[in-house]
Amino acid sequence: SNEAVEKARFMIFDLDGISDPAAVKAEALAKLPFLRWAFVSPGGKGVKLIAQLDRDITLEAEYRELWAWLALQVN
Repeated sequence: SNEAVEKARFMIFDLDGISDPAAVKAEALAKLPFLRWAFVSPGGKGVKLIAQLDRDITLEAEYRELWAWLALQVN
């Protein structure tokens, strides 16, 4: 629980220990239309993916449910 957060419009996924980060980045962008940004992490062994939601999420339970679903799509 985070009392300081009123709403969320983006979710960040940090995938570490990837053997071919550039390929994972390209595949994620190609198959997941809700991703707005993707980049290889500075260390070169991971990928950061940022999903943009179609509306503000204000309830923690809804955020967690949506995060779990998106995480399955990303992995």
